[in-house]
Formats: sequence, C-alpha cells, structure tokens
Amino acid sequence: MCAKVESSSKESQKKKKRVADLDEVDVVQEIKNKKSKEKGTMASFERKSKQTTKNQIFRTEEHEKFSQQIAKFFYASGIPLNCVNNPEFGRMLEMIANYGTIIGDEFEPPSYHEIRGKLLRKEVDKTLDMLQKHRENLKKTAEKIFEVLDEVVEKVGEENVEQVVTDHTTNYELAGKMLVEKRKRLTSLLTCLKHFTNGKGLIRPAATRFATTYLTSACLHELKGALITMFSSDKWKLSRSAASQEGKRIEAIVIYQPVWDIIDQRWQHHFHSHLHAAAYHLNPHYHYSDDFNPDVDIKLGLYSSL
Repeated sequence: MCAKVESSSKESQKKKKRVADLDEVDVVQEIKNKKSKEKGTMASFERKSKQTTKNQIFRTEEHEKFSQQIAKFFYASGIPLNCVNNPEFGRMLEMIANYGTIIGDEFEPPSYHEIRGKLLRKEVDKTLDMLQKHRENLKKTAEKIFEVLDEVVEKVGEENVEQVVTDHTTNYELAGKMLVEKRKRLTSLLTCLKHFTNGKGLIRPAATRFATTYLTSACLHELKGALITMFSSDKWKLSRSAASQEGKRIEAIVIYQPVWDIIDQRWQHHFHSHLHAAAYHLNPHYHYSDDFNPDVDIKLGLYSSL
C-alpha cells in the first residue's frame, strides 16, 4: 500500500515537472514570437518611412521643377508677376492638371493663331453677351432710381430744384438723363457742357492717377474750342447756372487764356509723345471701341515707336 502511494506521488511530481517545463517552453516561445513580430513591425515601419521620405523628396523636387518652369515663362515673356494672383491663372493650371484624367490624353496647348483668332473672338463674344445682360439689369435699376428722383422732384416742385446731385455711376447717370428728358427745366452746367461737346465729358477716370491726368488733359486740349464757345453762347447766358457764383467762377477760369497756355504747354511737352500715341493705339480699350479713329499723329507715333 505504501509502495503504491509513493509511486503515485512520483508520477504526480513528474507530471508537474513536465507541465512546468512545457509552460517555460511556451513562455520562451511566446517571447521569441513577440520579439520577431516587433522586429517585423519595426522593419515594415522603417521600409514605409524610407518610402514615404523618398516620395516626399520626389514630390518636392518635381514641384520645384514645375514651379521653376512656370516662373521662367513669366520672366521670358515679360508677364507682370502679379498675374499669379489672377483667379484665371489657378483655374488654367487646374484644368491642365485634370485634362489627362478626364480626356485620357496629353494636353496640346493652343497655337499662336488660335489665341489671336478663334479663341479671342469667342472671348469677345462672351464678354459682349455678359455686358448685354449687365445693360439690361442696369436699365431696370436706372428706371427705379428715376422713379425715386422724379417723385422727389414732384414733391419739392420742379421750379424749386436748383440741382440734382447723384452718385457718379452709370445707372445714376442714365436715371439723370431720363429725369432731364421728362423735366426740361432741370438743366445744369453739365447738361449745357455736353450739348457743346457732343456728349463728351472732361474727366476721364482711369486705373492710375497718371493715366487719369493724361486722359483728362487730352480731353481739355481737344474740347478747348467747345468750352469757350459754350460760355459765349446765349444758351449759357440764359441758364440758371450762369447766374450762380459757381457758374461765374468756372466761366472766369475757362475764358482766362493763361490757363489754356499752361494746358497746351503740358500737353505738347509732357504728354504728346510718340510713345503715348503708340500706347493709345495698342490699348484694347480704345482700339476696339466704336469711336476709335487714329489720326496721322497717332499712326506716326506708333510707327516711330516700333
């Protein structure tokens, strides 16, 4: 009996030892597997990191190369650098970048003849169509402004209105014309002036102060005779503006000959040059206007500047 108990105890101890040995092996194996996985993960991370770094370097180099080519085009063509701020510049690059994805082929840029011919005509047509829609909306706005002004004049009394002062925008000018056409007594210095200048104004606002000065000087030089004729006419003398202090002051300035001598001198010596004549001829704003009619001096200035 004692021998059986002793034998059973030994068997139990052997089993415990085998279990302990197996547990130790499992733990060791698990540690090895864990280390192996960590090494694999680190290796994979390092490979991905290296690949990402290479891709970033490649993208940076390509971006710099493309940007340099764009900059070179600007420099070589003499294009103003602020054109990169034009929204159309960004749209152009975006459309070129997406062309291959959408069409599935390389983009072929337009030729010189296409840009100066077919594409230019299309853009002009689009602009004219846009302007036509703008004019229609402008007319509707001017009619509403006219209704308001006419109502005010009616309340005040046409005979009590000395002058109507409005904003210097196209819709207000159009409303003013409509008001004067309806109420003939509402004449002013400006109305009288445009009668003698065939609708031309003296001030020509432009994008820069120099351009405004140049264009205004040109108008004064051109309309000198019309201004002097106006202040000598019965139409002016019988107008209410002629009796006002402001009207008398303006008349005194216009008929004072030294003023015109200064204007003529500045025009001849500072503004009237071949370069300015060429700039006028080549400016699309004037070149494509309905009243563009270059005289001999303009053509001579253009040819001399080439």
